[in-house]
Amino acid sequence: MFNPVVDYLGMEIEAGRRVGVFSCEDPLNTPFHRDLLQLGDYLHLKTSIAAAVDLATVDLGMRHKQIASWMVVGHTDGLRVCGAIQLIMNGYAEEPENLRKTLERIERDSRFESSLEGNVVQFVRRQCEKLQRHISGSGREGAVPVQGGIIRYVGPGYVSELI
Repeated sequence: MFNPVVDYLGMEIEAGRRVGVFSCEDPLNTPFHRDLLQLGDYLHLKTSIAAAVDLATVDLGMRHKQIASWMVVGHTDGLRVCGAIQLIMNGYAEEPENLRKTLERIERDSRFESSLEGNVVQFVRRQCEKLQRHISGSGREGAVPVQGGIIRYVGPGYVSELI
């Protein structure tokens, strides 16, 4: 299966970098997460709604786990996209309070358009920018790569692309 996201992360690990990944917590991502965890003995995988970057996780990873490369990964299958992005586009006023607050924070952090799939890509890009700004402002010496990716589910498997 053509998989630049997993290949990229594999190369980062082979180069001796400890890798951190933000990925959507959607159960559709289970095959992708399984493949990630096969890459090596040390991978900081943080699943969250819509793959939203958690800056406390970044600080912990960089200061105490020596994470030296980060990736943010969104997902779609052409018909369905991230449930959180879909809720933001379709309305979430009736959702439970904790979910509403999280969706409000994600919505404030993004600019959503009309295309569901386009919004997933845009959200991943904005999360990468947020992550890069935070790393740049952290005073850390040396470059820390930040890469975005999209997982596209096709049939029983998936393909991916770097963005």
